[in-house]
Amino acid sequence: MSQVLQVLSHWHSVGGDELRFGYAASPAVIAGRVRERLPSLSEVITERIIAFLTLDPVGVRRLAGKTEDEPDVPVWEHSKRVHRYLIRPLIQINHGVLAWGAATVDRSRSIWIGSIVNGYLPADFRWPMVTKVVRGIKEGIEKLLEVRAYEIFQRHGKFVMHGIDFRRRFPNEKFDDVGDFDVLAYWPDRNLWVAVECKYNQPPFCLKDARRLRERVFGQGEDHGQFSKIERRHHFLAKNVSRLRELLQWPESRNGAVTEFRNVYVCREISWWLKHSPYDVQTDFVRIDALDNWLCSMLNLINDDLNDAAKCDIVSVVRQESTELERLP
Repeated sequence: MSQVLQVLSHWHSVGGDELRFGYAASPAVIAGRVRERLPSLSEVITERIIAFLTLDPVGVRRLAGKTEDEPDVPVWEHSKRVHRYLIRPLIQINHGVLAWGAATVDRSRSIWIGSIVNGYLPADFRWPMVTKVVRGIKEGIEKLLEVRAYEIFQRHGKFVMHGIDFRRRFPNEKFDDVGDFDVLAYWPDRNLWVAVECKYNQPPFCLKDARRLRERVFGQGEDHGQFSKIERRHHFLAKNVSRLRELLQWPESRNGAVTEFRNVYVCREISWWLKHSPYDVQTDFVRIDALDNWLCSMLNLINDDLNDAAKCDIVSVVRQESTELERLP
């Protein structure tokens, strides 16, 4: 479908009309031009793609799963609007003729690709197999966040674990089931423990989406959403810290300092509700590309004792990671 959209956005270059902002042609002509440029696509698949990309006027004012027209289609219902012009850019202007705008088709292609590579569909399509694959992309992004966070922590400490579930790792201990720590780090000289939660949440499209995302992260009422697990892990770590240190064979604190616990919520983007949580949380919210600087600041690793070459090395690594994160599928 992406390739078909690319052909439509460059209609003039594939032998269509003279260069214009918009074009019109019959489905048969479109299918023929597409197959000329994309011979690997069968005739049946090409016809189905063109039919899918054609906006249904009946569905414009209908939300997914409903059979009656809505008086309005507000922006916050965008996920339920499976017949939106920006994701179905072909318009039937009369019998047997479809029209489209070159820029709109190109924008539609960007929306489809941008949504899927970021782990979600542009609308609430009831496609079980596709949804499963797209969900796998989202989970893959979260796994990459965990790996990158682990690599960054390894640069600042010797005692770092990735994805450890103490209940499964040490079944004889009969620990409570609190899930796995995405990253767990320990600095004996400060008696400091840092528990990291890596999350990738679908970015909000409108203000109502932002509220839904805030409720997913922080919950409502007694349910604290994602923070329910973070809080349980924090209490588990504080309760069993001595035994966990022994099981991991990590050294005792050398200066007898009071044990300090820090929670970090690592994500790709920081939103205003993470800076202004609905209730007090003992957690730092850090973008993955700012995690290195956050650790340096917390551990006081960057100071006047570092020579200029060392500082340049750290900055270079951070910039390289920022560039790589922009390419994360």
